[in-house]
Amino acid sequence: MSNNYDTKVLKDLQLSLTDMLSTITLILDKNQIPYCLIGGTALGAKRHGGFIPWDDDIDLGILESDMKKLHILKKEFEKNDLFLSCPETERDSPYFFTKIRKNKTVFEEYFVSNLKIHKGIFIDIFPLREVSENKFGYKFEYSRFKFLDALLTAKVTIKSKSTRRVTINIILKTIGFLFSKKRILKLMQASKKNSESSLIGYLGFKNLYFKKANFINASKVLFEDLKVLQLNNVEEYLFHYYGKNCLQLPKEEDRINHKPIRLEL
Repeated sequence: MSNNYDTKVLKDLQLSLTDMLSTITLILDKNQIPYCLIGGTALGAKRHGGFIPWDDDIDLGILESDMKKLHILKKEFEKNDLFLSCPETERDSPYFFTKIRKNKTVFEEYFVSNLKIHKGIFIDIFPLREVSENKFGYKFEYSRFKFLDALLTAKVTIKSKSTRRVTINIILKTIGFLFSKKRILKLMQASKKNSESSLIGYLGFKNLYFKKANFINASKVLFEDLKVLQLNNVEEYLFHYYGKNCLQLPKEEDRINHKPIRLEL
């Protein structure tokens, strides 16, 4: 178990996130927005039937083409005490993706502590797009997206515990003066060149992609006491992204989480 949390505090956080997941997936289902578990949440559902024991967030993926539809539902989320945090709703948001945050809570991370954004506990909603099936094409797309993502972040904050990272962020912030935030976000959006690709994913994390057919054919599995959509043939994605041994528990020192500097539930 991670030593960043008191055991009860972590459990209470996970219970709150599970309650949020229930509300969010009900809204997505009701409005016919397909989604799936991704990242550590997909791994947790497969390996533990719920949270990875030390995990402190939830990751979902929806099609990038459905993100506008999601944002239109802002008021429906607000009725459930949830806030859609994204560049469209918060000027200082350093993220390309959307965080759905719970009102009247705090989950403050060091690098955003100086920003005027909602800092409630959150579920991440990552936009999935078609990615190149060509190895070199994918590397180019990933590198381009990561550079633009770093420019986006440096636009609003250079804060980091790493001196090297702060120096890089200052350089990126200087380069960023050549582009408006709106322009950077536009450049980060999906193009139509991969529309025939059989793969979709999120370019913010290296090798986070999977077969589009496995997203389309996602089926409900247990996550804690909820039934939520998991990729078809999820092991293929997990082995590709995390490695063949991912269904085994990692070493204690490799069990990491977000390490908030302030948490209020």
